[in-house]
Amino acid sequence: ASVWGLKPYNADFYIRENGTDRVTIKSGGNVGIGTTSPNSYTNQRVLTIDGTTHSRVDFETGGTLRGSIYGDSASLNVDAGGNYTRFYTGNTEKMRLTSAGKLGIGTTSPSHNLDVTAGATAPSSIRVDGGHASLIIDRASASYDSNLTFQTNGATKWRLWNHSNDTTLAIRDEANAADVMTWETGGNVG
Repeated sequence: ASVWGLKPYNADFYIRENGTDRVTIKSGGNVGIGTTSPNSYTNQRVLTIDGTTHSRVDFETGGTLRGSIYGDSASLNVDAGGNYTRFYTGNTEKMRLTSAGKLGIGTTSPSHNLDVTAGATAPSSIRVDGGHASLIIDRASASYDSNLTFQTNGATKWRLWNHSNDTTLAIRDEANAADVMTWETGGNVG
C-alpha cells in the first residue's frame, strides 16, 4: 500500500507517495505534477505536467471522457474523442472541427472540408497571400472535372471548369446548362 504525505519545505509544498514527490506547489503559485521544478514565466501561473513518455489532461463530464490534450516526444495533440472541437472568442463559437474532419469557420455544421460562412449579408473571404500566392484545385484523376463554382443559396449559377479531357477551360452558365466561353489547349477561344 502506498504511503502518502505532505511536505512543506522552503516556502514550497509537496505531496509525496512513498517518499517521492508527486505534486509540487511552489511559493509563487506554480504547480508541477511529475516534476519538482514546474516551469516559471514572468507574471504567469503555470501548471507543468511531466510524464515519462507522455503528459495528458483528460476532460470528462458525468464520468464520460469527452476529450484530451496530451504531449509526447514529438507533438502536442488535441483529441476530441469522436466528438467535435469548438473554438470560441467572446463566448461565441467561431470555428468547429467535426469528427469527420470538416472545418467550419462561422458555421456550426460544416458540409465541406473547409466551410467559411459569414452570414446572409456579411462578406466571406479566403485570402491567399505571399510572393507567389496560389489557389490550387487539384482533382484526384483525369476522369473528373476541376470546378470553381459560384452559388446563390446553395444553387450553382456559374462555373469555371476544366473538362475531364484536360483540353478545355470553360465558363459555364448553369441556369442554361451551357458553356458561354471556352479556351482550348492550342489557344483557341470560343
